[in-house]
Amino acid sequence: MTAYKALPDRSAERGRPALDWYDDFTALLLEIAGKASVAPTLRKDRKNGVRSGWLFDAAQALESFLWPEMRSPSPEACGKRLERSRRRLRERERQKPRDDG
Repeated sequence: MTAYKALPDRSAERGRPALDWYDDFTALLLEIAGKASVAPTLRKDRKNGVRSGWLFDAAQALESFLWPEMRSPSPEACGKRLERSRRRLRERERQKPRDDG
């Protein structure tokens, strides 16, 4: 118990830590889509597993400007990062207090 108490506070969640910085990247892509009046689609073909859509294509193109260590290791990883970031961004948006005044 003493050793446990000496450990820094850690999240009760298991698994890999979230790539929170990718949320900013995803938000930028969504903002670009909004200004260009483009639907930020993100799809995965159920038969062959191929990712597609505007958001996916934009992320693949713009990740080349990130440091190599920050780039997705595969197209599937990029699609998964986008899915998770969009989910976190939606959750944050829902949790914002509304201004009813």
